[in-house]
Amino acid sequence: MNLFEKFKSAGKHTIIFGIGTSLQQLLSFVLIPLYTVYFPVDEYGKLGLIIITGQLFSGIFSLGVQAGLFRSFYDHKDEKGRGVVIFTSYMILVIAIPAYIAFGTVSSDSISHILFKTKDFSHYLDLIFISTGLSVLNQIPLAAFRAKLQSVKYIIIQLSVLLLTIGVIIVLVIVFEYGIVSVLIGRVVGQSLSFLVLTISISKWLTFKISIPEARKILNFGLPLVPANLALFSINGFGKYFLNHYLDLYSVGIYNLAFQISLVASYLFSLPLKFAWGPIFLSQKDDSNSGKFYEKALLYATMLGSFVFLIISVPAKEYIAIITTKDYHQAYIFLPLITSGLIFKGLIEVVNVGVSLKRKTHYITLYAVITAIASLGLNLFLIKIYGVWGASVAVAVTYLLMFLLSSLFNSRIMYVAYDWVRIVGVFALSAILFFSISLIDTSNSFLNLIIKILTIFLLFPILLYFTKIFSKQERRKISEFIKRKVENFNSEQ
Repeated sequence: MNLFEKFKSAGKHTIIFGIGTSLQQLLSFVLIPLYTVYFPVDEYGKLGLIIITGQLFSGIFSLGVQAGLFRSFYDHKDEKGRGVVIFTSYMILVIAIPAYIAFGTVSSDSISHILFKTKDFSHYLDLIFISTGLSVLNQIPLAAFRAKLQSVKYIIIQLSVLLLTIGVIIVLVIVFEYGIVSVLIGRVVGQSLSFLVLTISISKWLTFKISIPEARKILNFGLPLVPANLALFSINGFGKYFLNHYLDLYSVGIYNLAFQISLVASYLFSLPLKFAWGPIFLSQKDDSNSGKFYEKALLYATMLGSFVFLIISVPAKEYIAIITTKDYHQAYIFLPLITSGLIFKGLIEVVNVGVSLKRKTHYITLYAVITAIASLGLNLFLIKIYGVWGASVAVAVTYLLMFLLSSLFNSRIMYVAYDWVRIVGVFALSAILFFSISLIDTSNSFLNLIIKILTIFLLFPILLYFTKIFSKQERRKISEFIKRKVENFNSEQ
């Protein structure tokens, strides 16, 4: 398979896994119109604090098992050995997750008092601990689907769970008027169903044998990533926690909305890369052309990430005005900064080749902790002065710093000749388009939205092509591909 065919295969699975992962993660985004009608801004801020707290603690108890499973899975060529890796990973979390839920139940009163100065929300925290615990447990079968590139079945399961969860939440919010606890109950129902369906689905891939040596390898690879995961969730959470501490829940609610919409960048870009890139780059590790593959991957990922940034950020004012109530409209001004940070976070997945192949995951922890400390300092300083603006700037700067440190550390472990000139060129083109297209204003939100999106779809690929960011060979391949598609279309008429 030549390099072009490899990228076609990678792109196919990235898109399908991206859709499947996005279906699960898009829950918060899809229900934003419902939340902003039925939840006051401060209540929405409260919900954001509860959810990020559950994600923060569950990251500790995940033990990095999912990453360890991936690395060990490709050490085995036979299905029996791979089945042992999956089952052993499962059993590690079967022990860890009940301990996590027990910890959450015992600690919920104290955490509620720290966050809200009252114990009244301890039951809300109990629910988020249960749902995030089940979510961590579900990572193993989902990782098995990814490792085996079973993308279609994966997306069917995710879609079914999403629809059930949405249905439960809508009924609880509108019919029973349970408020934000409706969201937490819906998450528990969805993750419980997902656990049952996924466990049954992967049972045929399991070799029912616990391997102590494999467990050691999985934990030795994954445990150094736990502080890194904790640091990542801290970066996402610092803004909400400090806004709550220095300002109020209303500010948290505005920031939470901007962050939730910005997370579409993760759903469309970062998460697909995370879920599909691991098995793809590991499968190329022994190929003589792997260095060229990794080099091109970062350039193409930068192009895709920049496109996603433009689609989300440029028409932010319009779609926030359309899908939310007036109290939430100011959130659009913070969205581009947060989105840019999440794009850099996605690119980290692509440059983390060396640390994974050489099993040097402690480097990930090192640069994640460095950037978490930087994020803490930025949030402490900026939020006191600039409020939500400060939190948004902190996210963008922190993830840019993390991307740069990740590139530096990985280049020391395994050098890849990335074309930084063309990569910077893509960023510069995106910035020019952002500021120029944002000036479009017809005084009609729907018309603005359509014009801006169409302009991005038209101009971005054309300018990429004619500014020679693509090489001559790449432009020739693109021309041949378009010509072939046009000819096939004409022949069918």
